[in-house]
Amino acid sequence: MKTPLVFKLLLLLVLAWRLIISNKKSSKPSEKEYINLWNLPDTQLLKPDCETKPREAIKRFYRDSSRENPEQNQLYFICFLAEKLQNHYEKRGIFRLFWYDQHLVVAFFQSLQLLKLKNEEILFEKILTNINELSFKKINKTEIPKPNAFLDTNQKFDILYLEFDKVFDMNKYCQALVNQFYAN
Repeated sequence: MKTPLVFKLLLLLVLAWRLIISNKKSSKPSEKEYINLWNLPDTQLLKPDCETKPREAIKRFYRDSSRENPEQNQLYFICFLAEKLQNHYEKRGIFRLFWYDQHLVVAFFQSLQLLKLKNEEILFEKILTNINELSFKKINKTEIPKPNAFLDTNQKFDILYLEFDKVFDMNKYCQALVNQFYAN
């Protein structure tokens, strides 16, 4: 017994309809506001252990102290940011921060300024300026741009991401963070 032609055509029609619907589904970028590191207090209650390696010290400190409330102060938030960056760098690099955690881009730039990592700050400034110069000018005036202002996938800027990834060292970032804890 053969399947009727009408039934086969209906199945093809349903399949085509499902493909059309699935093609229309696309994830919208999150509309989270950028986090302004300068609005967080700079006081600190606890400090990481300086006996261990900086990367491990930050990871332990984040898990033990700052995970519950990363927005309690600037350095707790930077520990949270370091943990996020660690995950992004394991997979692809700074580009993932722009794509998946757009709301942390401004805070990361401000953390580079706070930790006095000049080379990294200059390269990251280049990336932000080439993506959206007007929004970057707002950051320099300590204003926060609109959400997703730095969400751009122009491939001619890919070389800037690669330059930053070559210069940025997570260990150096964590060392500067630990030094910042003990400077205050």
